[in-house]
Amino acid sequence: MIITEENLRQVIRENLQKEQIDEGLMGILANIVGALFGMFGDGASQYAEEVDTGLTSASEAAAGEIQGVLEIDEKKSWEELKPKENNTDKAIWALTIEKVMSGAGQEYGAAFEELAKATALSSVAPPSEEEAAAWEDGPDAQSLELIYKGIGAVKGTLLWLGVHFTGAEAAANSIDEEDPSLSKVLTQVAGAAEFIATDVVNGLESATSAVEATGDTGFGSGIANIQQYGDMIKDAAQSGADHVSTLEDAANEAAEKAETASAGDPGSGMPEGRILKVTRSEIYNFLVEAMGNAYEWKVASKENMLLHKDGMEKQDKENQEKYLKSMGLMEIVLGKILLKAI
Repeated sequence: MIITEENLRQVIRENLQKEQIDEGLMGILANIVGALFGMFGDGASQYAEEVDTGLTSASEAAAGEIQGVLEIDEKKSWEELKPKENNTDKAIWALTIEKVMSGAGQEYGAAFEELAKATALSSVAPPSEEEAAAWEDGPDAQSLELIYKGIGAVKGTLLWLGVHFTGAEAAANSIDEEDPSLSKVLTQVAGAAEFIATDVVNGLESATSAVEATGDTGFGSGIANIQQYGDMIKDAAQSGADHVSTLEDAANEAAEKAETASAGDPGSGMPEGRILKVTRSEIYNFLVEAMGNAYEWKVASKENMLLHKDGMEKQDKENQEKYLKSMGLMEIVLGKILLKAI
């Protein structure tokens, strides 16, 4: 994710104000990191759930209808089908997928168009803090929302297929819509779409004999369309990933130049507006700064714990220091805890 330094600071400040200190450091960190990486990824996750729910509902209806045509007395729900164990179930499963995915052709066409917008992006973040508001109302921000909707459509389809297809569930989980790099997410989508175009299609084709045994003669006409959907989405996602990668590289280069050119405290003045790609070390640095400002916390040391002064037995001092370090509250250990948490 590309984000301005000021946006990062603002998210940290807002979350620190919301949280109570008795929630503990880990609770505060979890909320801060969640706020940073939610953004468009939340929209993709929500749409994936909607697509999964919609396809599951359509499958329940289609499976019931198909079993009625096949005059099956004891009907099974979509999720009850066991296509790996029973040929009749495999036939119903394949007929249902073909019917539902063919019926959703318009939606898959829309997903392709949304993902294809990635190649037309001119930026993945505002060029400066001053231009952020205008950028958020501009074409690139609007396109990003649609791109993540397309990502959600692909993931939702695989979640739906994952009920019977363990490989599909794994393909869905390979899409990390909250990854800070959109180019990486699009690359993941391309791989998942290839799974649809190959593995899912192969699975449907393997059901041909099972379908024929039921007396159905119309199966197979929609398989080519499903393969086409997968290939189109894969190509759009990969082309988008290649293009977005160049935009991310350009943003990183601009950030590095701005950082090199800036002088003084990076938390004040012009450097506030620089664009940066969020890294664990960046978040850690800002968190340490924010913790100190909000609560006047300091990392424990021998000096501020007065362990360097007389008045305490040497063994007691060593025990106290050992205890603080074991709890991750002294010196560099706190930094390790912060980085582990994020």
